[in-house]
Amino acid sequence: MKLITELEGRELDAAVAEEVMGYRWAQGLGVFLWHPGEGEPNGGWVVAPKNPGGDAATCYVPRFRTDIAAAWHVVKKLREKRGVEVSIESNGDRWWVDITDGTSGTFDSSGSYDRVLGQAGGDTIGEAICRAALEAVRRV
Repeated sequence: MKLITELEGRELDAAVAEEVMGYRWAQGLGVFLWHPGEGEPNGGWVVAPKNPGGDAATCYVPRFRTDIAAAWHVVKKLREKRGVEVSIESNGDRWWVDITDGTSGTFDSSGSYDRVLGQAGGDTIGEAICRAALEAVRRV
């Protein structure tokens, strides 16, 4: 498993699809079947051919890091399935995302006492959401 900071482009999207959104591989007949689930981007089964190198095809994985609608599905999934809080900020040039569980941890600058599960920045809101979400699910 690659470090989150090593994931770029479609590889980052694929990691979010599998680790955060719950897409699963179903190997058989030389294809991978992605099932994103009801209400998610690409809301049904998608057949993706296996790449010659053995990696999963990423052409049908939503572009979570560049498509804001797909990125909001990640936020929605985290809130619904894991009961976390997601806060998003921007300084104009970069986006920052904090994912907290609201139960224990250290006091932040606003006086909240939440445990940080994932925290990341990115050039786009989608990239920041993806990196923070991966950190959160890998930490739990």
